[in-house]
Amino acid sequence: MLRSFSRAAALALAALAFALPVNGAALPAAQQPVDFDDVAGARVASWRVYTYQNDVLWVVGEIANDSPSVLLQPSVVARFVDPAGVLVLTSEAPLDAAYMLPGQVSTFRVTVVSPPPFIRLASLEVNGTPSAALQPIDGARVIDQRGAYQEIEEDRLFTRENCDPDKHDCYYVERVKVRTENYLVEGTVVNAGPLPIHNVRVSVALYDQSGALVNTGVSSAAAVLAPGQSASYSVLVYWAPGTTRFTVRAYSDD
Repeated sequence: MLRSFSRAAALALAALAFALPVNGAALPAAQQPVDFDDVAGARVASWRVYTYQNDVLWVVGEIANDSPSVLLQPSVVARFVDPAGVLVLTSEAPLDAAYMLPGQVSTFRVTVVSPPPFIRLASLEVNGTPSAALQPIDGARVIDQRGAYQEIEEDRLFTRENCDPDKHDCYYVERVKVRTENYLVEGTVVNAGPLPIHNVRVSVALYDQSGALVNTGVSSAAAVLAPGQSASYSVLVYWAPGTTRFTVRAYSDD
């Protein structure tokens, strides 16, 4: 495997975040980061900050590898400051890609549970190790994708038509399906490479009409896929206001 970054800890933290409702509120432009520190050839292509009831904060975005080398163990470091500009929190997370080929773009998601109040994202830093010699397998491919709003069932109270409440019970409860603001993307991922691949995962990126990133989501698909083997995947992501389309990418650690 190519990755030595502690991905297990990152996935556990992501699972904690997704245990909460996926939807959140985007921070205004004035509270978005302004400083970037990029490893040679890699850059922060886009980003967005979300919060949920002051309990969880997410920084989502995309990193582009503009270098001629493979970038190994890429990660993003988010630094937060208080209203006075004093650094109060630093959080690092791996990219969804365990490595980045030249020209490749990868999504990322930094999750902060119970963030300090009134903090602001001040900077994003891209870390990684460039390698001109290593050639990854890069066998994970999405071969099927479909999306729909998530629906949940809940009880609703209804009133019977032409009913006299003095003589009859005019109310009844019926279980109905209700569309949420979360979007469920499902499909199939396959190993198109010549060797087994490990820790296969799929990320979904949402964009607005101008092509700007709106939100991202990621989910594990399979621990191991042999050559030619496929697996289903399911990614639940908040369909933030302004979203018009989504893209799907498959990654592995090999």
